[in-house]
Amino acid sequence: MKSNIARSGASVVVMCLLSCAEVLANSASWTGQCYSISLGVGVTTYGWTYFTTYDGSSGPPLHDMKDGYFIVSGELKPVTPGSGTNRTDYGSSIDGSYAGIYEYGHASVALPTTDSDTNGFPDIIQLNKSGNTAITGTAQSDWTYSGSSYTYTVSGNLYRAIGNDTGTYSLTLTYSLGSMTASGSIHLPHWSGTITYTRGSSNLTMVGTLFQPDGYTRTLTGTTSYIINSTNLNNSLID
Repeated sequence: MKSNIARSGASVVVMCLLSCAEVLANSASWTGQCYSISLGVGVTTYGWTYFTTYDGSSGPPLHDMKDGYFIVSGELKPVTPGSGTNRTDYGSSIDGSYAGIYEYGHASVALPTTDSDTNGFPDIIQLNKSGNTAITGTAQSDWTYSGSSYTYTVSGNLYRAIGNDTGTYSLTLTYSLGSMTASGSIHLPHWSGTITYTRGSSNLTMVGTLFQPDGYTRTLTGTTSYIINSTNLNNSLID
């Protein structure tokens, strides 16, 4: 198994602000941000723990396959955009292979919802805000190699400096027989790019760069329509 970008249902918001100079130049800058956090592979005393998009099913966690490896999203997503309750599915393997999987299940953890700039995004997931916080929650196994079922309490921390899209996490799962700690990296998926448009036309072109958890970037392009509410306004909102 290995962690990488995969399909997910995360919500994305694109924000655009046009300055006077950009209006004259028929271009603007834009940024996009995801409500989810990406959790990298967690190293434990028993092997590795992988995270992927929560699907509400008790079956095997969501994954793709490539060259014999499992590709998982790593997504920790809010139940609704901006919610403090975040969910993820997990799978644990003794050696990183499918044959080595000894447990999979789901977890729900609480994250702060403080939104100091009132832009709709909790500070914890914003690049220009601190990403340091404690984590609490619960986890439940959906399948184990032994056939037993386990319920865990989850505690830990996220660490990310202001301005950094990467950081680290430490999660401890405690149950009646003991505990297990998983430590790994976190990433905030985000986008940035430019918009070009032509006066008199209702269409514009967007080009941007997606910064992925695996360190790679991907170029995104697309077109959409826009409306000029007033030629005397310097900014507009694009949905």
